[in-house]
Amino acid sequence: MKKIIICATQRSGSTLLCKELEATGVLGRPKEFYLKAATLSSKAEANDFIAMMTSAGTTENGVFAVKLMQDQWHLVEKAHSEFSTHLVSDISKKIFNKPKVERNAQSLYDFYKDALWVYLQRQDLIAQAVSREMARQTNICHAVPNGASKAGLGAKHGHCLEGSELIDYNLQTHYDFDSIFKHVQAIKREEQLWQEFFSAYKINPFSLSYERIVTAKAYLLDLAGKLNIHLPHKPVNSSLLKLANEVNDEWSQLFRQDLQTRHCMI
Repeated sequence: MKKIIICATQRSGSTLLCKELEATGVLGRPKEFYLKAATLSSKAEANDFIAMMTSAGTTENGVFAVKLMQDQWHLVEKAHSEFSTHLVSDISKKIFNKPKVERNAQSLYDFYKDALWVYLQRQDLIAQAVSREMARQTNICHAVPNGASKAGLGAKHGHCLEGSELIDYNLQTHYDFDSIFKHVQAIKREEQLWQEFFSAYKINPFSLSYERIVTAKAYLLDLAGKLNIHLPHKPVNSSLLKLANEVNDEWSQLFRQDLQTRHCMI
């Protein structure tokens, strides 16, 4: 089985990436499966979860794909090792005092060490932070055309709108410098931990940016090529609509102005 793991942070375009990989029919069916690991309470449940995840995330050609946010590392640990006995491993961690990133992500590496690691970032850090704050205030994370399927989109982190509901959906929100600044710092910490993880395990990920995947789809050919997979000749349509509007743009502009006024660095 070939594996793809998408390494991301919230509001970086990861849902779009997942939808486009799935739409190819040959690059897995990536989702945030590990969110369901939070309620696991036994080894049997963990085994069932891993089997379910593997089945649900695999396309007919045997490619399994999954999406993981940095703040979900503990869920990988829970699914793959919390209910197992790893006495020697646990002792070695204590004796050799492994770096924190390795102690917290060993199970992640062990299960996906032979995978294609896809590292997705958003170049516009402020836009990503604004998107997080907008999602927090509206509890809306995605939008699809009228009548399109919302399967997998109305999840833990927010609801999904239809196109006709997008008009003025965020007019009741309010600009909050402090909240956006906290989001910026959180994103930076999460990105730093991903980079420390890649460095610790000598992983050279296939890097993508939100800005690249929204403008051109050639990246799918590059990604498939890494796995020696031939993409079928068919259009890729994610069925996602853009949420960001003039309110997002206004907040980004205000935030940049406030950074200068307050003499803050990011």
